[in-house]
Amino acid sequence: TCVIIMGFEAVHKDSLVTVALLVTCALLGGATVFVASRQEWRIMQWLMKLPIISSLITQFLETLLRPNKIQIFLATLMVWLLSIAIMRGFFMLALPAVSVSWLDAATLIFLTTLSLGIPSSPGAVGVLEAVIVFYVTKFLQVDAEVALASALCFHLCMSSPHLLLTGIIVLKNAYR
Repeated sequence: TCVIIMGFEAVHKDSLVTVALLVTCALLGGATVFVASRQEWRIMQWLMKLPIISSLITQFLETLLRPNKIQIFLATLMVWLLSIAIMRGFFMLALPAVSVSWLDAATLIFLTTLSLGIPSSPGAVGVLEAVIVFYVTKFLQVDAEVALASALCFHLCMSSPHLLLTGIIVLKNAYR
């Protein structure tokens, strides 16, 4: 998505968010209609032979059948809202001269989440930073050097708790 967006130099921020929301809604709506449709059963059987697709479809259907799907939805919503708040808080601190809105933070979360699906180096170093630098320079008018520094700091801050907990668990299990 970021590569496609980079091709348009004069993309307006609201247009980017609108496109992102429309693509997300179309994918979710299409998946729901596809899974719910009985006419596409043959295609569904073929897709179920693919391990990753089979796992995703099975998990999606199991979630739809759970009695606590409202709680799952609310928990997911809370995680996304917390992620947006963390993103906004970080960039408000890292870029004090720039006004980072909730919409900017939500767009950054959306784009960085998509970027993590792109195969890259271990730890996703490079792709995540490129997405952040792209958005912050194009839409928040921040210098590229400052944008890169803030993107690297953001990645470090988001990775550190995982690395620290993993290190504690490894050390704990090593001395058993």
